Amino acid sequence: PCVQPIDSQGCSFKGNNGLATPALVDLNGDGVMDLAYAGDLQGHVWKFDLRGSSESNWGVAFGGQPLFVARRSGVSQPIHSAPFVAVHPAGGLMVVVGTGQNVTDSDTASTSQQSVYGLWDNTRYAAGATESPINTVSSPSLSNLVQQAYNASPVTSNGNKYYVSSNQPVNYSGSSPNLGWYLDWPLSGQRVITNARAFAGQKVVVESMIPSTGNNLSEETCTPTATGGRRFLSVLNLFSGGLPSTAPFTLTGPYAGVTNATMVEAPAGQSALFRSATRVKLVSSNCAVGQTCAAQNLNPGQTLGARAAWRQLLQ
Repeated sequence: PCVQPIDSQGCSFKGNNGLATPALVDLNGDGVMDLAYAGDLQGHVWKFDLRGSSESNWGVAFGGQPLFVARRSGVSQPIHSAPFVAVHPAGGLMVVVGTGQNVTDSDTASTSQQSVYGLWDNTRYAAGATESPINTVSSPSLSNLVQQAYNASPVTSNGNKYYVSSNQPVNYSGSSPNLGWYLDWPLSGQRVITNARAFAGQKVVVESMIPSTGNNLSEETCTPTATGGRRFLSVLNLFSGGLPSTAPFTLTGPYAGVTNATMVEAPAGQSALFRSATRVKLVSSNCAVGQTCAAQNLNPGQTLGARAAWRQLLQ
């Protein structure tokens, strides 16, 4: 269906598009979903109001416009994963969404800038509350967001590559508060295609990847020129996109004093977290049964509730 309003050409959001997996939100704990957030392949982050006993009362928030438009240098950033949504301490909800896709043959070679955004939807959910999007399709400015940044050159500790990040403050108070943060990935082709996840209090885990490329990916060849894919795992402060209160990685050797490393190049394949009494270890889920596989330690900090929502195994 066409999303209103429409222009003289028909649907304003027509074209090569599709809605990604939504994140559902129960505001009052009654087991009934009240809101949904979802991105699309043109970089729009939509909010759907599902309150009301009849679906005829449901609709797109912000008068049919998106909450946010992900666009860098005039190029729309596709959203292929579900947002992560959490309660914001200043009211409203925090919505974290990563951009990028790896669906078509041409996607593997794409070097378009992709990012991760932390969006504060500070709408008050009382009847008649005024809603204002963070930016608009006609003016996709990021001026309301604070930019964090990664150093594109990693540091190496125990054979693992770590990337250090900035830790700019984000101010959610006052008459003109910041409305969130954003972080551009430092490497060419890096993107998000899996859902962000909660980790140990006010932290969010974001997995990104660079897909495999080359001419031997789908057929046999005697002269392979493929480049293997790479995966990365970032542990970020949910509300700033910067360094969590506890450094997520412990580096050794000449970089033992580096505490602002928030991204590590992870083992190939999907990652899994294994929790012991004092540590959380990151390993590849491709690790065969009975095989000893390399693991990297994550520091959950002192916050209760350190968890891996996708799977948790106790030693």
